[in-house]
This record gives sequence, C-alpha cells and structure tokens, in this order.
Amino acid sequence: MHYTLKTITPEIYENRDPMRPEIQKVLSVGPMLPLPKLSHPAGPRISLARNSLVREHDLDQAAVFKVSAMIQDILLLEDDNLAVAGTTLLHDMSNLSMTHVLSSVSPALVKKIMTCVQYGYPNRIKSAVFFNVTPVFDAVHKIFKPFLTDKVRDRIRICKNIDNLYEVVPKEVLPEEFGGDGGKMEDIVQHWKAKVESYRDWFLEDAKYGTNEKKRAGKPKTSESIYGLDGSFRQLSVD
Repeated sequence: MHYTLKTITPEIYENRDPMRPEIQKVLSVGPMLPLPKLSHPAGPRISLARNSLVREHDLDQAAVFKVSAMIQDILLLEDDNLAVAGTTLLHDMSNLSMTHVLSSVSPALVKKIMTCVQYGYPNRIKSAVFFNVTPVFDAVHKIFKPFLTDKVRDRIRICKNIDNLYEVVPKEVLPEEFGGDGGKMEDIVQHWKAKVESYRDWFLEDAKYGTNEKKRAGKPKTSESIYGLDGSFRQLSVD
C-alpha cells in the first residue's frame, strides 16, 4: 500500500527534491514538525501542527503534506520511538477561521491525506490532540471525520486551551512558545529544514520506486479505486 499510494498520489509523492521552491517555502515556515523531546524515554514521537501558518504564509496544502510525508520517511529511517511507540499529533487550532479552513483544503485532498496517513505508513497514531479549540473546530472535524478509522476517532482528544493541553502532554516537551522547555520553534524549524535537505539524494533515489499496476494480479489500483473521488463527496456539507 505504501508504494501503491506513492504511485497514484503524484501531488504528494512526486517532485520531492528538497530544493524545489515550494518545498523550501514550507521548510522555512515549519507548519508541522516533530518535537525533539519525549514524554518519557519509551514514549511516542510527538509532532506539532501549527495550522494557522498555512494561511498566514500562503502555503499550498498539498505541499505542506508533501513535506510532512518527507519528514515521516526520515523518521521511519532514524527514529526508534516512532517505529516502536507510534506518534502523538498535536494540532494548534488558534487563529483559524471558517474561511481559512474552506480555502485551505478540499474534501478530495483531505481523503488522500488521511488515506496516506492511516494506511500508507507502518506506524501507529497513539492520539490526535487538538488544542486552543474555537467553534471552527466543529467544521474541521466534520470535514475530516468521514475519512478517519474508528480507532483514530476514538483517540482524538480536545483541549480548549493551552492549560488543558498540559494535562495531556508534559509541559517540558512543548516548545518555549507554548510555555514549555522543549526549545525554540525557530531552532526546531531550522533543524528539520537542514535535515530534509541532507536527505536530498535519498529522495531523488526514492522517486524511482513505485508500483507497476499492469503487473498486478486482478484489477489495477488507481486513484479512483482507492480514493473513490467520483461522487464521493456529494453528501458532505459544512454548516
């Protein structure tokens, strides 16, 4: 499935040269990054998504997830905590508006992203924590919920503010900008920018691999057969 999704989802898995302008733009902002500290030595890897940065810096959502997938590939190669203990995803929902949400993502792209996250990688989502939640979260949840597995839905946690987040994630794990002792966000951004760039040769080599659907026994896997894009979103509405 990992290589099938790479083959049928070119907007995410093609053109992954870290030096491409659209990738450099995302790397320089760092809207979604792993944090350097763990809650305990055998704990899951914790990643932080600063969702409002996508709109503030006019980032393309497909490019944002492309970079997130590139970082995920690096973690799979380097990070035993991710491989063994899974991952915890933190989503800062502050400064988001309904206009931001609807203009940033389409249901078709959401389905592709969630399929890749849940089925394209051999790791476990231990929890997804949303904090600084405003009324717009209900609309965001409505967009994403149809594409989540029951297991992931059960692992969603809602924290209205940063103090509630400290009850779920140790304060010392979080960056200084979020009241923690886990370093400055700019240093984390620059660390991962340099790390992804250092993997340039690996990403260029990885681009050679995928699936040859003509040789698959039975029907070939296509975007339509995996994502069911034709007519799949007619019932989706956001009030």
